[in-house]
Amino acid sequence: PGRSAAEPADHAAATVPVELVEAPDRRGEVDAAARRIRDLLRQGLRLRDIAVLVREIDDYQELINAGFREHAIPFFVDRRRSASHHPLIQFTRAVFQIARSGWPHDAMTMLVKSGLAGLSFDQAERLENYVLTHRLRGVLAWTVAEPWNYRRDLTRAREDDDRVDSRGGEAPAEPNSRANRGSAGASRSQIPSRVQDDESVAMDALRRGVVEKLDPFVAHLRSSEKQPIGATVKKLFDLYAAFGARERLSKWIDDAIAANDVEQRGEHEQVWAELVALFDQLVDLLGETSVTPVDFVEILESGLEQFDLALTPPRIDQVLVGQVDRTRTTSVHTAFVLGLAEGQFPRIGREDSVLSDGERRSLRQHHLEIDPDSERRLLDESLLGYIAFTRASRKLIVTRAASKENKPINASSYWVRVRRLFPQLEPTKEEREADAPPSAIGTPRQLITALVRWARSRDAGADQQQPWAALYQWLTEYKCCSDAIDVMRFKAWRAIGYVNEAKLSPEVAAELMTGPLKTSVTRFESFATCPFRHFARYHLGLAKREDDDVTAMDLGNVYHQILDGVVRQTIERRHDWCELEPALTKQMIGEFAGEVGRTLRGELMLSTARNKYLLNRIERTLERVCATQRAVLSRGRFRPLFTELGFGIDGAKLPPLAMKTPKGRDVLLYGKIDRVDRARDGAEVAVIDYKMPDKRLALSDVFHGLSLQLLTYLLVLEANGQTLVGRKLTPAAAFYAKLLRSVEVVDHPDDAPAQDDPTFNLRVKPRGIFDGRFVHDIDADFESGASDVVQAYVTKDGAFGRLETTDVADSAAFAGLLRYVRKRIGELADQMIAGAIGVRPYRLGRTTPCPNCEFRSVCRFDPAINHYLNLAPMKRSEVLERVQGDGA
Repeated sequence: PGRSAAEPADHAAATVPVELVEAPDRRGEVDAAARRIRDLLRQGLRLRDIAVLVREIDDYQELINAGFREHAIPFFVDRRRSASHHPLIQFTRAVFQIARSGWPHDAMTMLVKSGLAGLSFDQAERLENYVLTHRLRGVLAWTVAEPWNYRRDLTRAREDDDRVDSRGGEAPAEPNSRANRGSAGASRSQIPSRVQDDESVAMDALRRGVVEKLDPFVAHLRSSEKQPIGATVKKLFDLYAAFGARERLSKWIDDAIAANDVEQRGEHEQVWAELVALFDQLVDLLGETSVTPVDFVEILESGLEQFDLALTPPRIDQVLVGQVDRTRTTSVHTAFVLGLAEGQFPRIGREDSVLSDGERRSLRQHHLEIDPDSERRLLDESLLGYIAFTRASRKLIVTRAASKENKPINASSYWVRVRRLFPQLEPTKEEREADAPPSAIGTPRQLITALVRWARSRDAGADQQQPWAALYQWLTEYKCCSDAIDVMRFKAWRAIGYVNEAKLSPEVAAELMTGPLKTSVTRFESFATCPFRHFARYHLGLAKREDDDVTAMDLGNVYHQILDGVVRQTIERRHDWCELEPALTKQMIGEFAGEVGRTLRGELMLSTARNKYLLNRIERTLERVCATQRAVLSRGRFRPLFTELGFGIDGAKLPPLAMKTPKGRDVLLYGKIDRVDRARDGAEVAVIDYKMPDKRLALSDVFHGLSLQLLTYLLVLEANGQTLVGRKLTPAAAFYAKLLRSVEVVDHPDDAPAQDDPTFNLRVKPRGIFDGRFVHDIDADFESGASDVVQAYVTKDGAFGRLETTDVADSAAFAGLLRYVRKRIGELADQMIAGAIGVRPYRLGRTTPCPNCEFRSVCRFDPAINHYLNLAPMKRSEVLERVQGDGA
């Protein structure tokens, strides 16, 4: 409307029923629209009197879903929706994949988790975890007649499953566990047998319930003969009936009605109706036509690809959100037109055809209608603009974003024309949420974030222009019965004081740590790595989902199992390992590999070819490992005494290792030693721990409690010499033995060592630490220079050299290190018993456990809020000096 020359400009602007809003980005546009809708509702307007129009709904749909829900605005988005996500469509596609592809894992997972397979969500999750744990794949796994009785006794045998828990209670020994196969006298025939446990019984019942219903349909499609389309559709609907799909959909519809979720109800109804209509058309047109299952699936997929949903706008009171070229609405009181940015509305025409505009016009003259030319598209955009700007009968609110992905964008031509038509209108400029004034706060979340920013800002006390202090005071004192305010208040306090700390109350800590602390050394290492990681794994029982394929941990346990069998048989028969012929060793490895292979086949469901390949590779590798161990032992006095020597667990040869903490608490350690070697006719003992990759004992890790296991084993032997051999044992060495072998890189082929070289099998040295007094018990031929057997070096004057890179320690330092390990375990035990579960991962130099931690999504460690436990890097000589000086 026009105005007289005497009429004030501000009055004229106030009477113009158009408002221009300029927001920093699209999210700001949506939030500005939501706040104005709330204002209109407070003025008495109804939701159905408001419409929000955009040129491309995909640009704004997610933002509108989030923003309007946050502002508690009921709305309906008028758009076509893909139906591919619907459980009924997923179920239908899955059953055809199962029939055609031999019960593939992804299709079975989709089926059982669709909600239409007769399983609850928890049952589907448990079944999926069971299948992943045991790597069950294919038709043989799902349709086997025998009951599921899979157990990971072999491939999980060396994982720290902690048969004695932290509260002091002992779990009953598993009859097939390696705990009962640890003594030297155990028979090699004790390969794990599979006994069906409660979990297997439950999962087998769920599996059979699904398979029995699927079998008739799968058998129909697996037939090599062509089948009439009508018969296949009938079988499919019989399958729907067997699983109760229609009843389940009806239940979902009733739930949606009860929750007043009109869109969800309409989606379920339309999916069922459209799918039935699709199959009706198939039967009417091609019902008697016989096709192969492959052809039927192609026909079905061609129909499903075009299958989408077009829900009718509900008649209840909601804000209508739609796309200008799709949504047909009568005149509303107030219309919002979003997205008046350059190239967005009007939309820039894109050349998506090889035909030029002239060619299109020529074809149209010959009555061949194709897609419109650029001129027609521009006219269409003008028409759409006219429709958008004329939907409002009382008020029009037009918005645009000033930037996209932090890059400025210009206003559209429609925005410019509106400014030209109403020069007296000045756009309302919205600020970014971080800089918005209090008047822009419209939701509890926005209030919370604003208060947090104010409370955390450095100049909060000097900010007297903003009413944040008053808002803060109001929030603390305001009394009301609104649940939203109470939730907002609770979240505000927690957000303002957020420090991401994890604490246990003294009562809970005492409940978790009753009686003497019974635990493994692995737990102490985990606790030293990060207390929260230890808590999440051992107290909360969290664990990452199993990998789909055979892992290094699985194969590592197989390596251990076979090697332990060879060593055990050698000890039982009182053979000297150094005198065993390579052919006999190879025969023993083959026998144990065969037994383990049968168990491995049952546990991991490996194909015959892959199983054979893996076992052959393991056999070849272990032949080289045994050759290396034979070469090492033949140079010294040490010989294997025990393998798989358990302590503190049921059936173990030794009791737990008892310790006192600095605060006088009792600690009982349990575990298992891979191998114990003893010097012939002597009391010196060494422990051997098998590791798949190359591993060294970093003394700085020992000092900080990150690597305690190897030296703790020496403390166990030192404390139980009388029980084992009837005399006191002297700890002499502790080594890691590498099992994996890799191709060695040399500069020239002539540099590669020959197999007849005496040192050929000594190229891979055990790494760890040993008492220098016993160097000749380990390598009798060692005089000077570098040892061929261990990492040691003797200078010309007979002293040990290169101490920073070798594994030797003098007697005082070696004894001091063992004392320090005992002391460090006690210190960690006191912290553990006190209930420390802080999010405090260590950082040693640039090394932290966080990148490889499976609990990162749980602890939410943030270096800006949390703090690492910074550990000082230490040289090897520094550690040895410190442990002697501590007097531990």
